[in-house]
Amino acid sequence: MQNYKVFLLSSNDNNYDEIKKLFDKKFSIVMGQSGVGKTTFINNISNNNYKTQQISKSLSRGKHTTTSAKIISFLNGFLIDSPGFSSLDVEKEINLNKSYLNFKELAKLCEFKDCMHNFEKNCNVKLNLNSNLVPEFRYKNYLKLLKEQNERK
Repeated sequence: MQNYKVFLLSSNDNNYDEIKKLFDKKFSIVMGQSGVGKTTFINNISNNNYKTQQISKSLSRGKHTTTSAKIISFLNGFLIDSPGFSSLDVEKEINLNKSYLNFKELAKLCEFKDCMHNFEKNCNVKLNLNSNLVPEFRYKNYLKLLKEQNERK
């Protein structure tokens, strides 16, 4: 993907040197859905042992453990371990179709200038679906957020 540096990490991996540099002298928050491993990630990069739970067999992910935000001193800065969430509500309507960096260049070739990359014909983003330019998981996430935004209208 363009414009994003991707780090492939595992809870079994102990080589976090490159990603640790991103947090040096910064005030950062680790946030995401409940049970995805935020606290495990913080434990691994900071050599701490904050409480986590086993993976849920029915959910195939961790169980919600963190109930309040914790500020952790880390590399001349701070990390915040935040509780997870099940959805992210955005109060203000945003131009979601212009918010995905990897859609931006492709959208210039869509038939419609205000293409939402959903039902429109000749949508260049959809034409590039499953290519390296538009991975399916990113597009599915986009459609999910678009649906949530439209339901709030």
